[in-house]
Amino acid sequence: MLKKESSPESHATNAYASLLSELQNALVWLFAVPCLNKSLVQLTTASKEFQGKFGEMTKTEQAKQLGLQVAEVAKSKGIESVVFDRGGYIYHGRVQALAEGAREGGLKF
Repeated sequence: MLKKESSPESHATNAYASLLSELQNALVWLFAVPCLNKSLVQLTTASKEFQGKFGEMTKTEQAKQLGLQVAEVAKSKGIESVVFDRGGYIYHGRVQALAEGAREGGLKF
């Protein structure tokens, strides 16, 4: 089973996206929370590089940009389809924006 980090205080201020591969089922998972497992890709709005480019946007707009970035990285690694795990959060706000950005970027859920 894939393990997810649960630190609610950091999730309230930043968005995360992690791509993990579960070889057993040949699935690639896109998590809306940081993961403890070895990630193929792990991006966050908290990084200095991300904040330098998108720091003036709202948190929801940043989440969408994060989705676009994770889709770009995933496609460069040959990943076209993922299973989206919203990490127990409702599909609303930043979680929804992250998913929509990833879809716009070309990932299939």
